[in-house]
Amino acid sequence: MTEFSVLAPSKVLHIRNLPEECNEMDLRTMSSQFGEVHRVLLMSRKHQALVEFNSLEDSARMLESSEASPIRLGTRVLVAQYSNKPEIS
Repeated sequence: MTEFSVLAPSKVLHIRNLPEECNEMDLRTMSSQFGEVHRVLLMSRKHQALVEFNSLEDSARMLESSEASPIRLGTRVLVAQYSNKPEIS
């Protein structure tokens, strides 16, 4: 387990190191390969986002995948961890 996955499991993942040109559709498309995405909150100035999946299994699938093999968006390798939020409100 990496230092980025020590938080309790959550349906919400905190994604960091997003490219400058990233938009919500990019995140939805990339994340949907791991499960059904419920909400996305893009914080573009910080190069971060919160992605809420419909199930804990889907968020765990994306997190496990990112730990096994880097997930890239554009030229950047994304950093994912469980969020401390149970849902995006």
